[in-house]
Amino acid sequence: MVPPPRIEQGSSDFQSVAMTTSAKAALYHKYFMRKLLGTLLILLSLQVHSQSVTVEKPVICDKTELVIEALLKIWKEKPTWTARVPEEDAIYVLFVNPKTSAWTLLQLNSTVACILGAGEKSTIIPEYKS
Repeated sequence: MVPPPRIEQGSSDFQSVAMTTSAKAALYHKYFMRKLLGTLLILLSLQVHSQSVTVEKPVICDKTELVIEALLKIWKEKPTWTARVPEEDAIYVLFVNPKTSAWTLLQLNSTVACILGAGEKSTIIPEYKS
């Protein structure tokens, strides 16, 4: 291995080497800070996503047959998706009006139906193929 050349402190070569070293240090510092900032952002986003939140919101509930009748006859919505949750004695149903794209999500059982959400401008997502 060849030793580095010896440069005297008063020479012009010393100043150019010193500036090069400080420039390298500045670049390393900038690189290190970017990596540190990136790592911190990732860790913070993981922490935010790992915390669950409980939300309480009012829902409108009525007799199941009355709610379904209103959706079918008044709002012209049709059931397009359903899912059962036996341990909750619940059925979830998504109603959609094919002409207006209005939608309503219900949670119901044989006696009570609750509107969990409703809105407009629904979109059918094409089947995902991996």
